Amino acid sequence: MYTAYFKSGNVSRTVISSFGGINRRARIGDGEFADMQNMSADAYPLLAPRAARTVAQRQLTETKTEQTVETTVYKSLNGILGDVGFCAVWGTDFYYLGQKIEGLSLIDGEKRLVAFGANILIYPDQKYYNTVTGESGAMETAETVSGSETILTGNGFKYKASDSRISTDADGNVYISVNYIMGWRGFNLNSALCKSAKESFYMPQLYVDGENATKDSFKNYLRIRIQNGMIEYISSATTVCIGLGSDRYTLEDIVWKALPIEAVTAPELTGETGYLWNGDTPIKITDGMLYLAEPGDLSSVFSSIGNTSSSALVCTYNWTKSNLPRLDHVCVLDNRLWGCRYGMQAGSTAAVNEIYCSKLGDFKKFTTGTTADAAWSASVGAYGKWTGCIALGGRVLFFKEDKMLRVSGTKPANFQIAEIADVGLQSGCEKSMQIIDGVLYYKSRDGIYTYDGSMPTRISDKLGDAQRAETAVAGSIYGKYYVALDGVLYVYDTYTGLWHKEDRQNIRYFTRYGGSLYAAVDQDIVCLVGEADTIFAAAEPEGTFVWSCESGDLGLESPYQKYYKRVLICASGGFGADMTVSMIPDGSEPISADFTFDGFGTVVFPVVTPRCDHMRVKISGHGAVRIYSLSYETETVSDTPERR
Repeated sequence: MYTAYFKSGNVSRTVISSFGGINRRARIGDGEFADMQNMSADAYPLLAPRAARTVAQRQLTETKTEQTVETTVYKSLNGILGDVGFCAVWGTDFYYLGQKIEGLSLIDGEKRLVAFGANILIYPDQKYYNTVTGESGAMETAETVSGSETILTGNGFKYKASDSRISTDADGNVYISVNYIMGWRGFNLNSALCKSAKESFYMPQLYVDGENATKDSFKNYLRIRIQNGMIEYISSATTVCIGLGSDRYTLEDIVWKALPIEAVTAPELTGETGYLWNGDTPIKITDGMLYLAEPGDLSSVFSSIGNTSSSALVCTYNWTKSNLPRLDHVCVLDNRLWGCRYGMQAGSTAAVNEIYCSKLGDFKKFTTGTTADAAWSASVGAYGKWTGCIALGGRVLFFKEDKMLRVSGTKPANFQIAEIADVGLQSGCEKSMQIIDGVLYYKSRDGIYTYDGSMPTRISDKLGDAQRAETAVAGSIYGKYYVALDGVLYVYDTYTGLWHKEDRQNIRYFTRYGGSLYAAVDQDIVCLVGEADTIFAAAEPEGTFVWSCESGDLGLESPYQKYYKRVLICASGGFGADMTVSMIPDGSEPISADFTFDGFGTVVFPVVTPRCDHMRVKISGHGAVRIYSLSYETETVSDTPERR
């Protein structure tokens, strides 16, 4: 007779006294973690959560009174910079060291802030503020030219002047409105509104238009309108007879159809002055009036509308030409402002793919020359839009998604451009670039790379799929690279080579100021590392937060079944800190125990798991806890019965 039995187990003890960071690869070490939240490498090789943060400033609000009614207006946080004193853009206002700078009005939208000596340059508005003298204003000078433009021409149409105007609607949208009653023969569109619609002929579907008119007067006529930057015509409508004794008609169930052209929608701004961009189309708002661009001009405003004949509609305009190039990305090196542009350029009717630098010491002058201090520009053959630029090691690096280009030299006579790598900067991730100890860190399409002047090297394999995020915003301080990948904050310690995951935050900007690292989180300014400066009078310390870390699958090195038991953790915690330890056998329900702290010591978790193939350990808690070592016992048993 044969009796099946299991051999007695072999018991071994595993001790982990050095803890790594997050590692999402298929096989990881005992001291690494498959997932974590709010952990840090500050105490390495110990395991510890991050330090508490401080909300330096909540979203700025403003109270406005209209007809004795008070309303609270929330301002958008559009940019922060701490290079030459802490500055922030709230809505259309610029703040320096916590004080609003009067007379410097901006367009409400995301900004690129660059320090040039004592000046803070504000893009895309192309304005500046001098932190020493307090001077501020526009970087560019402008030339105004007047003229006129024929908008529509046609045959046999009637024009209703009372319905054509430049005005502002109830929501503050500046728009051009033109209503036309036009003949059935169609019409030509010759519009400065839409650069791709020159000399285009349209023959809309016929219908009977009898809006408050007799049938004989308006038979077979169609209506056209231009408003909110769109040019439309009625493609269908129902004609209804109203009244008795005479044929009077009106239109119901009107369907407006937009013409297939590049139209521009007016931004919601009134009484403001500044510049916006809609793709490659520049738009200017001055005192509530909408400027729409023609190629070769910064902007053109239609200041009046009238019909000069029975078959044409004419608008007069003013053009404002800029003396500065439009720049997609900017940086500063050797007392020059550097930038790049891909697409339509101000003052040009052709697309450009160029690199620029300003005159030595003057960010307002870009007129090229042959002297050593002159401005300089050059065309580039590499295809694709620019994704960013940064100064590194006395040279300027310009990026496309699959190219890295380097400009070297000291003056226009010896400036040289070289393509040095095929690992570019991912589009939309220009804010991921940071320089730490002379090494550039940036987000490429397939991960985070470093570049020290030789060849780019990927360092983010341990992040798994997270390294292929679509968005990346980064900051750095004390040898650490903080990067928000699709809203999740990861930290790379350049000294230990470890990655740690903190939490999910909608971080839009980073900056350093006064030995601390700040971030724009949603619409608040948060001090992530260090203490908030005294300019933030209403700073709020962070409360208690949850931290956790979960190991990878333990026991995969052995194919036998196992029992896990008797977990020992040597740890210390501050007053009020707590910790929960969970054993998770084969992905089933966890077996947990809670612990509190009263100083330093070792806690014992006398657990015995069911027989399993592998196990995970998860540790979570609140407060300042440090874990010095962790150990557990493994009893290995055989799944194969023996015969006797």
